[in-house]
Amino acid sequence: MRAVTLEALLAAAEAGAAVFDLRPAPSHLAGAVPLSLEALQRGALPDLPPETPVYLVCARGQVSELAGLYLEAAGFTNVHHLVGGLRAWVGRD
Repeated sequence: MRAVTLEALLAAAEAGAAVFDLRPAPSHLAGAVPLSLEALQRGALPDLPPETPVYLVCARGQVSELAGLYLEAAGFTNVHHLVGGLRAWVGRD
């Protein structure tokens, strides 16, 4: 799993990558697919080929990193998570 910056995540999203937001629904990034850690823990996986680039975002980076571990354990090979979560990037220029 690779940690990525907000700029890298946004560029990937603009290029059409699969972006999953693990935060509560009202906070989701535009265009991101909602995904819950609880769903992953129950074995509900994204319906994507395992080599698809997957980008994960949460508030602080911990939930997305844990979700990435679940995806890798399930066979996903191209997983990225936003380092520090969105809170680390709020207010940066």
